[in-house]
Amino acid sequence: MTENRVKNLRLDKRHRQAYNTNNNKKINL
Repeated sequence: MTENRVKNLRLDKRHRQAYNTNNNKKINL
């Protein structure tokens, strides 16, 4: 469970940066 959370957090950072360029609103996840 903790490992998955760390992985998700890492992906979240990448996704947030990607979404930031596409849509600022999508950051509000």
